[in-house]
Amino acid sequence: MAAFSADATHYAVLDCAADADGVALRRAYHRASVRCHPDKPGGDAAAFRRVQAAWETLRDDGRRRDYDASLAAAAAADDVCVWCELRPSDFSRADDGVLEYACRCGGAYALEDEDLAGGGDVLLGCDGCSCVVRVRRGDARGGDA
Repeated sequence: MAAFSADATHYAVLDCAADADGVALRRAYHRASVRCHPDKPGGDAAAFRRVQAAWETLRDDGRRRDYDASLAAAAAADDVCVWCELRPSDFSRADDGVLEYACRCGGAYALEDEDLAGGGDVLLGCDGCSCVVRVRRGDARGGDA
């Protein structure tokens, strides 16, 4: 069995549609696990681990919802032109506790502590123009990792 590409989604790994219901997901998982099981002729241990990881995520409604949201965010990020990349330590804390960074237009990017609570990068729009910055996550208290 050929290895999956590094950017293959869990749906591609299981060879099923993103809107597949639980029954279809289970069937796809069983087909994929039999196809690449390391104990089967032509099996591939790395591919089998990818199948297992996909199944563990997609079989749980909450984890699947979070995964689908991350796919949507990644797709949206691909459609955005990012002016620059920043770190939380590039921001200054305002009197109201919000982290701010001045835009070249005179506007500002506002980063709240809740924005830093999740995983992944944050895209912020300027309050004065259409510029967008990507904030690379570091330490949630405002320092770099």
